[in-house]
Amino acid sequence: MSTKPKAYLVGGGIGSLAAAAFMIRDGGMPGENISILEAMPVLGGSLDGAEVQPGSCRRFARPADGPCR
Repeated sequence: MSTKPKAYLVGGGIGSLAAAAFMIRDGGMPGENISILEAMPVLGGSLDGAEVQPGSCRRFARPADGPCR
């Protein structure tokens, strides 16, 4: 049985990417021991840089953000 710490982060958004960076930098965890589980083909969540759909201001806009201007 391996005693090496492993981390599994669910979702490839900015929170998981930041958590992985902090585990590497501050926790000294090797990057190969961190797995990010993402359903989409790209990481980044709503900050993935993909083109917005026609009629949208940005990807995954929240209703509280109000209408597009």
